[in-house]
Amino acid sequence: MSESFSQKTETDRLLITTAREKYALRLAEYYDKNRTWFDPFEVPKKESYYTAEYQLSSMQFEIAEIQKRHAMYYYVFLKSDPGRIIGTISYSRIRPLPYQSTIFGYDFDHDIWGNGYATEACMATNRLLFDEFDIHRIEARVSVDNTRSIRMLERMEFVYEGREFESVYIQGAFRDHLRYALLRHDT
Repeated sequence: MSESFSQKTETDRLLITTAREKYALRLAEYYDKNRTWFDPFEVPKKESYYTAEYQLSSMQFEIAEIQKRHAMYYYVFLKSDPGRIIGTISYSRIRPLPYQSTIFGYDFDHDIWGNGYATEACMATNRLLFDEFDIHRIEARVSVDNTRSIRMLERMEFVYEGREFESVYIQGAFRDHLRYALLRHDT
C-alpha cells in the first residue's frame, strides 16, 4: 500500500502525523492497553481488533481514505517519547460543498489524561482541517456519560447542538449521544 500522502504537525509538546503502516503493532498495543477505558464509550469490538494484523488492515484503509481526501487519521506522540502512541484523532466523512464538514473523533491513552495533551493535539489538527481542507464545520458526537470528553469539547469552544436519542449501539443497547459542532469562523 502506498503511503504517498503524509501530513505532520507539531506543538510545543507533541508530534502529530498521519497513518503509517509501521505503527500497526504499536497501535494494537495501545488499544489493548486502553480497552478498559475506551470500551464503555465505543461500539463492541472483536478480539481480533487488538491484533497488529487487524490494525495494519485498518491503517491501509485509512491511507486509502486519506489519499482520496475522504478522511484524515492522525497519531499523536510525545516529543519526549516519540516511539509511543498516546492518542488518535480521526476526521471521517469529509464532505465538499455544499457541506464542507467532517465528523471528528479521538481517543487518548489513559496514562496521560489530565495533562492537556488531548486538547492540544485536537486543536492543532482542527486548525489543519479548517485550513488545508477548507472545512467549514467540524462535528462531534459524545456519549452523555463521557463527562471528560464533553468538558474537552467545550474547552475547544465546540457548541452543544442537541441530544441524539438512542443513536449508537454500545454495550448491548442503543445509547444517547450529544452533538457538538465547531464552525471555522468561531475559532
